[in-house]
Amino acid sequence: MKAKDNPHPTDQSGLRRSRFDRENDLYKRVLPCILVVIIQFIIAVASLHTLSIVRAYVGGESLWSKGQKNAIYFLSLYTDTGDAAYYNKYLDSLSVPLSDLKARLALEGRNPDFAAVEKDLLKGGIHPDDVDGIIWLFVNFRDAAYFNDAVARWRATDAGLLELSALGNSIHAQLTQGVVSPDRVMALKKQIYEVNERLTPLAVAFSASLGAGSRAIKNILTFVNLVAAAILMALITWHIRNLLLQRYRFENALRSEKERAQITLASIGEAVIRIDTGGRVEYMNRMAERLLGVSASEAEGARLKSLVSLFDRTSREERSAMLDTVANTDGIDGSLRSGLLLRSPAGDTPVSLVATRIAIDDEAQGAVLILHDMSAEQEYIDRLAWQASHDALTGLANRRAFEHRLQTTLEASAQTNGLHALMFLDLDQFKIVNDTCGHAAGDHLLRHISDLLQRDLQPDDLVARLGGDEFGILIQNCDVEHASLVAEGLRQSVRASTFLWEGRTFNISLSIGLACLAPHETTIEDMLRAADTACYAAKERGRDRIEVHGYSDFYRGRSGKRIWN
Repeated sequence: MKAKDNPHPTDQSGLRRSRFDRENDLYKRVLPCILVVIIQFIIAVASLHTLSIVRAYVGGESLWSKGQKNAIYFLSLYTDTGDAAYYNKYLDSLSVPLSDLKARLALEGRNPDFAAVEKDLLKGGIHPDDVDGIIWLFVNFRDAAYFNDAVARWRATDAGLLELSALGNSIHAQLTQGVVSPDRVMALKKQIYEVNERLTPLAVAFSASLGAGSRAIKNILTFVNLVAAAILMALITWHIRNLLLQRYRFENALRSEKERAQITLASIGEAVIRIDTGGRVEYMNRMAERLLGVSASEAEGARLKSLVSLFDRTSREERSAMLDTVANTDGIDGSLRSGLLLRSPAGDTPVSLVATRIAIDDEAQGAVLILHDMSAEQEYIDRLAWQASHDALTGLANRRAFEHRLQTTLEASAQTNGLHALMFLDLDQFKIVNDTCGHAAGDHLLRHISDLLQRDLQPDDLVARLGGDEFGILIQNCDVEHASLVAEGLRQSVRASTFLWEGRTFNISLSIGLACLAPHETTIEDMLRAADTACYAAKERGRDRIEVHGYSDFYRGRSGKRIWN
């Protein structure tokens, strides 16, 4: 085709240029932020590295000071006792500051032997990962104000250390030559104390100077990071301001189409139905077709009320009149209506409904209905309700559900004077299994016991896991004799079973406390305390047994009576 036959010969290239311009504009807006983030990252890494090296210097000074103090201490002990072990400890302690001294002197030389410096620093107790950083900082920043002051004070301790080393050699020579008189020992100790008195203030000044320098460096690095962060926030603020200005420029031009576009986009993933002012279906998406069980072509033009019915999900009362309100666009407020049940050819489905009015130039055009399938949410709510009343490990009722059922039974018993039984069960060997085989074995044992208890009880009996290895059982319309027989059956059933785990066999038994809900008034706390007390008595009296605590007038005073063992 000739160029003159193409009415828009530059459309594609113009489109490509437009896309390029948009992408280029995006890069221009994002690039400054990326650069600031990279700079901030570099500054942060450098700051952490510098602080790590400073920390290493402070740690080295601590080792230096400790070595100097220990050298004084052990040399004094050696002078008193003549024990060579103290002299060896003195040499080991003094080697730390002397090694640091040797490393510093080497670094201050014209051509430092860095391999020798590294060995001396390691001998001085410096961590291998910190050696290179310490050497780098000393070589490059020893003339800086804070660092130079710390090094000068460190240098001032050299004479004292050398004097201490010479004094130690002299004392060792005298002690090895023979017995030293007490007066001579006192003279030698006096020399040690004099050296210590001269060296200690210098060491304290060295430590204080290094500490002040480290704090100053930390403050400087903090200030640098804050400034970088401020620049980043300023750039982001500038960027957002430009975006807002751009939005304001286009907002008026797009206002008429924005409302319809937002409604359409909000419909993605939900059942969307558009109706006219008379309530007739104009449009349905695929999700609506699946939810209503009819195709869009079948539903088009039909009144929505003829296709579906609405009910209250809790009371099951019909709410189909709501569809008339939806069809009347004057009554649409865009609020959420939940707790509904949608009945359609596809079946009954829990839903929530949102209706939004469509108007162009303030003239009503109909409404859009958004139906959200609440089946997954309802299943989740049901699962949460089950979890709130059941133990996740065993599937039994939990303590909360058990106490609620017990409270209900007590209230009913006050009206009917019925007899009911409450049991507390505790596994005797659970701790042994749990400690020797692990929590997985303990969990498996709890599930095994739960199955045994449910197997030997009636469907109306309530068995619950109260916590740990404790179980509770509530048997309604049951006197103490029958409850005792049930408890004995449970005890024998558990005792007869064998728990096997990874080739190891365990004999399991139960300690059972039994209490009866008698016709006279009592509280749930009293009943739980009675059953727990009886269970504790069964534990104390040898385990693998049943203890009863009676609440009726007939059983009053017989608390703790043994039934079986």
